[in-house]
Amino acid sequence: MALWVIVPVKSIHNGKSRLAGVLSSGDRERLNIAMLTNILLTLKDMEGIAGALIISHDKSIQELAETFGFDFLLEQKPYSLNRAIKKACGKCGEMGASSVLILPADLPLINKKSLQSILDKNADPPVMVITPDRRKEGTNSLLINPVNGFNFQFGENSFFLHQNNASMMEYRVEIVEDPWMELDLDITEDWELYQELIHDNLSLNGG
Repeated sequence: MALWVIVPVKSIHNGKSRLAGVLSSGDRERLNIAMLTNILLTLKDMEGIAGALIISHDKSIQELAETFGFDFLLEQKPYSLNRAIKKACGKCGEMGASSVLILPADLPLINKKSLQSILDKNADPPVMVITPDRRKEGTNSLLINPVNGFNFQFGENSFFLHQNNASMMEYRVEIVEDPWMELDLDITEDWELYQELIHDNLSLNGG
């Protein structure tokens, strides 16, 4: 059973607009590139992953994806996260995927150990492995095995909606609560917490 990772990316240039109060447009662009690069580095040479597909309507991301040896799919209008994920699932299926792991592009603390804790739960399908955000409302990662027409509902209350969908499809639900995976950068409060965590980590390591 081949597992493919899907990384949906809104835009390198225009993403994270809700952080405009604390970051300039140039800073936001550099942040977006850094977060995406970190995810691709984390996925690189990761055992248990057959491939990765980055989907976005921002064609400038294609070069970065292909630098890591990953596939790129250009999103078509009308732009919609859930529509993009569904399209990416179809493309992954064409390339032999029987299961997928969706990783949003704004997880600054993702690492191989955290990712492995998710992959370790991918057994005895049908199964859904889900990681919530720190508010226990959103979905910061979602593994579906098998995909089987799963109804993706990223957005408000997606952590609960995805569990309901899994139950309706009689999928076993595995929840992975991981402090490294629960932080996504959406609003000023998230950015301030991220800065605190970086500062604390540097202090602990003598930085």
